[in-house]
Order: sequence, then structure tokens, then C-alpha cells
Amino acid sequence: MGRPKNIETPDDMWQLFLEYRKWCKDNPRYLYQLSNKTGEAVPVPLERPLTVVGFRAFAADKHKSVEDYFANTDGRYSAYATICRTIEANIKRDQIDVLIYRDWETDRKSTRLNSSHSAKSRMPSSA
Repeated sequence: MGRPKNIETPDDMWQLFLEYRKWCKDNPRYLYQLSNKTGEAVPVPLERPLTVVGFRAFAADKHKSVEDYFANTDGRYSAYATICRTIEANIKRDQIDVLIYRDWETDRKSTRLNSSHSAKSRMPSSA
């Protein structure tokens, strides 16, 4: 008989994932941009995407290893296969959502910037 599981049930694995997701969303990364008004670096929060590596590190920080559960080592973790696939699917969906939002934000800012430049070029000069 192998060592005892450090995550007792698939529901415990799901709860651990929910803690990870909450931590990610509550702790954005920051990009520092120069303010046009003050010239100072201003922190701009960026949503932290979920990752499988991030989830594994989060679990390890809580003294839990999820490697064997995802790999189903020696077939001992078959009961966790569905929840592991669900977690991976949630992570992929989050990554896609974050990328789509960033692309949309970039396009929106670019459109707004281009609109203001073209509006300025259409304004009559005061010569």
C-alpha cells in the first residue's frame, strides 16, 4: 500500500483549485506606465491568468502535491481524473478569456488613439 493521499477527495481538490482561482483574481500583476499628466510611473493592474504550473505551485505552498493526481500515477488517482480534467478546462478557458479581453482592450485603445489622431489631422490649422 502506498502513502496516504494528501488531498482526501476530488471535492478537496476542487476546493483547492477554487482557493487558487480566488488568490489569482485577488492578486493582479502590475504593469507600470508613465502618466501623460505627471510623468510618474503609474501601476496598472493586469489580471493574473490561471495556469497549471501556478496551481501546482499554489498547492505546493500549502504542502500539497497535485502532480500524481494529474498524472494518475500507478492508476491510484482514477477517482480524480474528472476533477483534474475540469480544472485543466477551467484554466484553459480563463487563459483564453484573459487573452481575448487584452486583445479587445488593446484594439479599443488603438481605435480611440487613431480616432483622436485622425480628428486632429482634420482640424483646420490656426495659421
